[in-house]
Amino acid sequence: MHSRPYNLPRFSAALICCVWSLCATATSAQDLNLPRLPQVATPSDTFTLSKPIAITDTNKNTQLLVGMENGQLRLSFPNMPGAEAIVPIDGDEFIISAQVPAGYNRLLNEYQLGNLGTFITGLQETAEPLAGFLMIPPENTNFHSIFIRYYEAIVTAGRLEDAAKLTNRMPWGQLPQEYIALSERLVYRSIEDREFQQTQKLLSLLFQSLTEESFAGIAFRVADTLRAEGNHELAAMVYGSLALSEDSILRQKSLLWAGYSRAVSKDADGARNILNQVQVLERSDENFLTYCLALGRLGYAEDNISDGLRHLSRAMVLTAVDATFKPELYYLLSVGYWESGNRIAADRLAKEFSIFYPENPWLKKYQADYANTL
Repeated sequence: MHSRPYNLPRFSAALICCVWSLCATATSAQDLNLPRLPQVATPSDTFTLSKPIAITDTNKNTQLLVGMENGQLRLSFPNMPGAEAIVPIDGDEFIISAQVPAGYNRLLNEYQLGNLGTFITGLQETAEPLAGFLMIPPENTNFHSIFIRYYEAIVTAGRLEDAAKLTNRMPWGQLPQEYIALSERLVYRSIEDREFQQTQKLLSLLFQSLTEESFAGIAFRVADTLRAEGNHELAAMVYGSLALSEDSILRQKSLLWAGYSRAVSKDADGARNILNQVQVLERSDENFLTYCLALGRLGYAEDNISDGLRHLSRAMVLTAVDATFKPELYYLLSVGYWESGNRIAADRLAKEFSIFYPENPWLKKYQADYANTL
């Protein structure tokens, strides 16, 4: 680990840290060879529907939505065979509406009652073709109000394959936050079903499509869940991808988690090499908690249990109750106490663990791997 220069003026230390940060960026991006999420195809803004959608325009005239060309709508006209028009999606007076199916209010009632199968069947033909047109602002169309209920329904119903197909057609870089929340739910559902190949595809698509801030907002939580399910490899891809960030705080956090992940695989030298790209942090630093977690895992990887416990105990004090990695922290501390011979402390902490997180995978792993009085 790099320590702070001794007895230097404050401005000189800051300058050195700045230069160090630039060097670390180059090192992390080029030399560490961190695993990354693979590239996947992203939705095109030029396509033709297999079956046109009947819509009404601002003047209540019926037209046919044929597809898109370079992000603009392609429309045809029922009374003018062969004629098409290219229309921008964000004009001030541009409003289009999809025609809803007969009995739409009844379907909405089924949705409210939780009868998702009936709702999905009744709305499928109307909703699914809208996926590629969601870059149209919500104030200019009813597409969003129709589609988002349908998308939420198939995600909630666990129709993973159907939801993934729609996800691959949606313009994620131009969607409101409520869609991103649903995409996170879909990712969790794929993890729950242990469809990790689908999880990877979804994460790759979101990484390429969302802003860095939006992706990071869900990625670390998802990676916590992946580790809980034993998929440290995919979690490491998330960290490796985010470690390329030009944002120094995000890059630092990603490198710390990447080092943590490498330590999980018992590659202590590899973990230390990654963590050496991060300067010594203090409690006032934003990523100090993650720093403690990473050093704790490194201590375990180096068979220095006492040092690992010291860092992880500090992390436990700093961790919020609702942090998605807190069950893992309980597990690590319980294991550390057990391995160090302090069985009383291990059992006491494990009992507390079982009260707060009775169904958590990390608790089940501890119960399976270690004899205790639970």
